[in-house]
Amino acid sequence: MKPILNLADLLYGTTMNDFWFGGNIDNSTVNIIQEAEPGVYTAQFLAPGFDKSEITVETSEKGVMISAEKKKEDRKFVLRGFYRDKLNENIVFKKPISVTHAELKDGILTLKITTSEAKRQTITVV
Repeated sequence: MKPILNLADLLYGTTMNDFWFGGNIDNSTVNIIQEAEPGVYTAQFLAPGFDKSEITVETSEKGVMISAEKKKEDRKFVLRGFYRDKLNENIVFKKPISVTHAELKDGILTLKITTSEAKRQTITVV
């Protein structure tokens, strides 16, 4: 099990401490960007080799859960450096959030996140 991270302390000092609570993520595979518009964030996750149909993005009142599992391949690789067979990320926030967009492009899953009225969602990845 991955440790709980306080993203505000780890990434930004105390700048975002009121917003981010932390989560169960591998911080080497995620970028979280604070956009110019207040309360808008972009989260990027490495998802090499996944098809958008294999990825599930769900939200709860204050969290985003991303999961995927790769089907077995028949090919035999001599070296496979950028590959993940499972994706299981969970980010928890202090404020209610919603995901307004999810896109998989060039092996990167990008989510647009806003602090707003929370609602449970299952997001379709485009």
